[in-house]
Amino acid sequence: MCIENNQKKITGLWNGIISMLPTQPRSFDTSDDPGFWTNGEEILCPSEAEMNMVYEFLNDIFREFGNYTLITGWYDPEDDRENGEQDDCTGFNYVRLEWLEETKMNEKKIYTLKSIKEGMENCLLYVPVAKINLHNKKSLSSKTVFSTILLPLEKALKIFGDCEVMYPQIIVDDENVVRIKFGIVVEDWWNSRFKSMEVIKNVYNENIWWRRRYVW
Repeated sequence: MCIENNQKKITGLWNGIISMLPTQPRSFDTSDDPGFWTNGEEILCPSEAEMNMVYEFLNDIFREFGNYTLITGWYDPEDDRENGEQDDCTGFNYVRLEWLEETKMNEKKIYTLKSIKEGMENCLLYVPVAKINLHNKKSLSSKTVFSTILLPLEKALKIFGDCEVMYPQIIVDDENVVRIKFGIVVEDWWNSRFKSMEVIKNVYNENIWWRRRYVW
């Protein structure tokens, strides 16, 4: 609902500006004070400097509302001529409003240890150990890490293979040992993997030390 209301606010402001602009410039010569005008979808500007001014002004108004992007560009006369696309907009700079789909805004590449292993099979041949940061919530910050464990990569695959992992990377640690490093959220792991006592048994059999923040 909040995203929908914000979109309505921006749409109202944008449409209000578009409706007040003329649909033809005073002159089609951009050096002859053509003014600002619109083709119904974009704000056409005589120069790059004026385009940037419009962009900064609108972006400053819209930024608190979120899911939009302002596209800027120039209708290059030479490109338009070569492509047979010359029209009234040729030679003008423009500002255009586009919406970011909510799914695209929230879209994020989801990695699992198995997918990383499959995609980097050759690279991981000589990476025998996984360094795993345990987080109490999804975050890239070390402040949410409450423990770190080391596991043979193959064992890590068995235990954490299907769990979503954060910031996967190959590192060389202080001991000059190559490891794959990633973070997991313990609660997510619990929900996806701790369905049986057998899994817990496997964890303890690997002598993993856990800070007693969670009660098993």
